Amino acid sequence: ITAYGRDLGRGYGLVQLVQELEKIEGIEWIRLLYANPEGITEEILDHLEGSKKLCPYLDIPFQHVSPAILSRMGRGEGYGGPRSLVEKIRNLKREISIRSTFMVGFPGETEAMFEELVEFVKWARLEHVGVFVYSKESGTKAARMGGEVPFEEALGRKESLLAIQAEISEELNRARVGQVHDVLIEGPHEETDLLLKGRTAWMAPDVDGRVLINKGDGVVGQITKVLITEAHPYDLVGGITG
Repeated sequence: ITAYGRDLGRGYGLVQLVQELEKIEGIEWIRLLYANPEGITEEILDHLEGSKKLCPYLDIPFQHVSPAILSRMGRGEGYGGPRSLVEKIRNLKREISIRSTFMVGFPGETEAMFEELVEFVKWARLEHVGVFVYSKESGTKAARMGGEVPFEEALGRKESLLAIQAEISEELNRARVGQVHDVLIEGPHEETDLLLKGRTAWMAPDVDGRVLINKGDGVVGQITKVLITEAHPYDLVGGITG
């Protein structure tokens, strides 16, 4: 998404696109998903900080943090690297939630390289993290590389990283208890009519957690105030206020 406009000769035109979308009446939340880290410019961060319609959320697929693995993946660090970018985002006055995805078991990933990733996840305390295991695809450059990681070992790395992130996510969610947040009502919970489900501005559909609403009536498609009363690793629970 950060490459928007380059094929039109406009350089990085994402901010201009967002500015036009913000003019449309009825659009309240705009979310930036799958933003290549190398394309996140100061202009994007400045607009994200001051926009009333851009969700305080960035989906940045870092894939890994080891320079050696990033190089093998064909990804550069021209933007300063994952740590530098996270620091820039955390230094904004507006609190921005970050989602990222990481690949484990890429050819050549040593235990030491995986530990680099573990330490980064512990340090960064990202709000949302997805992890997937490298899958060999015939005909790709990666498939011809040496240093293949056994699947069971890679799967263990995935489970280990997700367990670490689950603890971080729950701690961050606990800090929301007692706060009131805007929640987009999505409708009844699929398992019971006693609960409504919704999302905050820092929860993307399908990939992030949800807010389970156990008190009050809400209109589907409406953004309403919800008092958060419980926290879990991925979901929050609360009641509609007022």
